[in-house]
Amino acid sequence: MTWRVFLGRGADRSRIASELIDQQVSYRFGGEPGDDLAAAVGREISDGFTRFAVAGQDADVAMVVDSALSAGMAGRVDLALLPGGSRSDLARTFALDQSLPAAVARMAHGTPYLIDIGVVSGGFGRAAFLNSVATGLLAGGPAWFPMWPRPLRVAGPVIVRAGANPVETMASGVLVLNGQFWGEWVGAPRSTLVDGVVDLQLFTGRRRVLARLRPALRTGMHVRSNMVRRLPVAHAEVDQPPSWMVSVDGVRIGRGPFTLAVVAGAVRLAI
Repeated sequence: MTWRVFLGRGADRSRIASELIDQQVSYRFGGEPGDDLAAAVGREISDGFTRFAVAGQDADVAMVVDSALSAGMAGRVDLALLPGGSRSDLARTFALDQSLPAAVARMAHGTPYLIDIGVVSGGFGRAAFLNSVATGLLAGGPAWFPMWPRPLRVAGPVIVRAGANPVETMASGVLVLNGQFWGEWVGAPRSTLVDGVVDLQLFTGRRRVLARLRPALRTGMHVRSNMVRRLPVAHAEVDQPPSWMVSVDGVRIGRGPFTLAVVAGAVRLAI
């Protein structure tokens, strides 16, 4: 069946087309430049197409997946990753060669592998995520993670409801990972994309103290710190200060409390 190829920010249309032709992959570009990505995917699904390749950032891929989930297609969509404007944390989790020829070869000959996808919702709306949700002082991403000197921000109350006993603590930020990597750092060394849960971490120290975790975050050793509380969850309600920013796969989408849910086996990723 023909692949529908969607281009995100930074994707090279002509180079991708040339490689697809060279490897004799049947394809058609989905949508037109400037089209709403989610709406374009929805139209393709309505027409009966379920094989999607996305060239772009993790957030672009997540938008395509979210459209498929919203259409009730969980577990019935094939997904292929093509290189776009930045490296993919999802591809790093599977140690995939991120070159264009290798990515196209996976489209043509790869093995479909069911993976979990996370969904976050709140006053800002709803979004799927492949890899990460970061809030509070972590919302700026790993490169921004607290360094000294920086203005200090007071920690706030966070309540996580994910079972019979809610977890309540003072924290400076929340990090949720579906895979192992957060940018160049190993954010969740024990996380996988096939276990039906995400790795929720509460960073409970003040910013001045949390700055000491930067070296540990590079290798995943931060999870051993008494300043990080780790909770594997399939569903959770996170009550956090309304001023805290929420960043999903590196894109800031809103502020305040949010709900997490894991869609197990959401898409078949070409590996």
